[in-house]
This record gives sequence, C-alpha cells and structure tokens, in this order.
Amino acid sequence: MTPVPVSTEHIPERPACLACGELRIAATYAVKEMMFGTREEFPYQECARCGSLQIVDVPNDLARHYPQHYFAFRRRENIVQQFVRRLIDSQRVRHELGSRNLIGGIASMFSKPLEYVSWTQTAGLDTSARVLDVGCGEGKLLKRMRLGGFSDCTGIDPFLADDRQLETGLSLKKCDVRTFAATEPTSFDLIMFHHSLEHLPDPNETMGAAVRLMSPGGTLLVRLPVADCLARRYFDTNWVEWDAPRHLFIPSSTGMELLAKRWGLQTRLSRSVATAGQFTGSELYRRGISGNADRKERQIFSRRELEDYRRWTDDANRQGTGDQREFFFTRETSAAVSKAA
Repeated sequence: MTPVPVSTEHIPERPACLACGELRIAATYAVKEMMFGTREEFPYQECARCGSLQIVDVPNDLARHYPQHYFAFRRRENIVQQFVRRLIDSQRVRHELGSRNLIGGIASMFSKPLEYVSWTQTAGLDTSARVLDVGCGEGKLLKRMRLGGFSDCTGIDPFLADDRQLETGLSLKKCDVRTFAATEPTSFDLIMFHHSLEHLPDPNETMGAAVRLMSPGGTLLVRLPVADCLARRYFDTNWVEWDAPRHLFIPSSTGMELLAKRWGLQTRLSRSVATAGQFTGSELYRRGISGNADRKERQIFSRRELEDYRRWTDDANRQGTGDQREFFFTRETSAAVSKAA
C-alpha cells in the first residue's frame, strides 16, 4: 500500500473507525474516482486496530456520483422472460429446497445457480420467509425471488423515486432503514444488505436498525467488499472496490464481525465470494481505463489472462482472501443488545 501523510485537519470528531470505534489511524490513501472516469481524488483512512477503511469526508454532492444510468437503478422489464421464470424458477426453488421434481431438477442442471436459494438454505428458511432487502435499487433481486415463489418481499432504498407496490407480496419503499425501523411493525426472517452497507455513512446506526427489524431466530445477510483481500494488496489504490467516493466504508473481515458484535449479533458463517472482476476491474483502473468504458473484456484481455483471473479468483476464495465476502449473522438471545455509539 502507498499511504499519503495523515493531516490532522482531516481527522473527524467521531471515532476514527466506523467498525470498531478505534481512534488510531494507520494511514490515509488518496483514491481516484474511476467508475465514470472523473479521476477526482478522495482521501480514505485505515483503522490501526481492525484494518477497516472509510472515506475521510463524505462529499456534500454525493448524489452527483449516482447518475441516472448508475447500474443499480436501471430498469429491466421483460414480460416474456418473467413469464418463463415464473414457470421454471418456482420449480427450481422447490426442487433445491427439498421438494424434488423433474422440471426443477432438469432446469437446475442446465442453468446458473439461484444464489438466493443458497442464502435461504444457509438461513434455514423456506419460501414463506419474510424478506427485507436494504438498498434494493429497482428491486431486481426481489422480483426474482417473487418469481421463484417467495411470498413476502419488501425492499427499501432512499434513492427510489417513490413507493411502489409492484405486485401482491412485493413492495418497494423510498426510505432508509432507520426510518423504516421506526415505523414498521413487521419483523423479518431474512434481512439482506447486498453491496449497500458500504454506501452508507452510518453503518453502526444502520446495523442497529436492522437488528430491531429481525424476527426471533432471524438472519442478517451482509454482502460487501472487504479491505483485507489479495486484490487490494496487489493493486493498491487501483483496487476496483475502493469505488471512490461511493464506497464510504469498507470493513475488514474482522471489522465487519466486530461491528455486528456491537449489536449483539453472532457470526453464523463468513465466506469469500469474489468474482474475477476483482482482477479485471482493478487491472482496467491500473491501466487508466474507466469502469464505464465501452469496451468488452475480450477486447482488452487475452483468453489466457481471463483464464488466469478466474483461476486466481477460485484460489483466493478457497483461501478466504477474495475481495468480497458474505456474512450470515444471527441475534444473540441471552446477551443484551448494546447501543454502541
């Protein structure tokens, strides 16, 4: 890593680390915005205790870095595709959750795995689970889950244009999780943060709100980039998952578990789930090519390079050093929940 000198005028009044509350800062890094290629620099600081990263100053004009064509807000409507998925995916889900059937079995053999089925199995839930997706964007994941047979799905995102009732059993609400927790009487069996927690300036308060929404025996699933990974060590500030300035907080694996523990959560499972994008995306940035460049990977990388990146990613995930992890947290029943600052 190549730290820049730490200036005391940039040290915030709040605890230095949003994950563990540590005051000591190990280093500060200057990171460029590269998804859209503006190349503006933003300082990030690294916690001296757990190694988590966070932006020093949240930009006042942060919304500017989420333009209308930002991928999470692209609408994907295909009625024919939805009709087919409703027929096939529901059979696949039933098959993979234990109700074996011929259509589901054959479809699963020739299709990509339905990730949400794996999450449901890990959480010990079925299609009757009450599901909340925090930072849902246009609700693509929840739509897929509904087509697969999940009957009670809710998404929240403060950047939605308005509240929407897409169909019976699927609603999207324009709000943040703290506002939602203050007014929502329903508890949820599975609460999901799919690459949304790192975009929030208040991960500690957000986790607390999520805990208040968990049902007894419920599961909190957090998927996000982690600072203690091979790609960050190799690519330094060109690592694609810095994603300055949108990623305000990038915990280390230890930092994420410490944050969850502050709210009385236990780690049920933590696993590395990186994709080859940790190498292809970072290599693009290293070469000065922005993430939105209209060039396909095969135009930039050789077949051998792409094969190497996939192999290295498999190795990193096996060794637990991939740049993305998913954490499954459950709520402690005996210990009191601490309202950590």
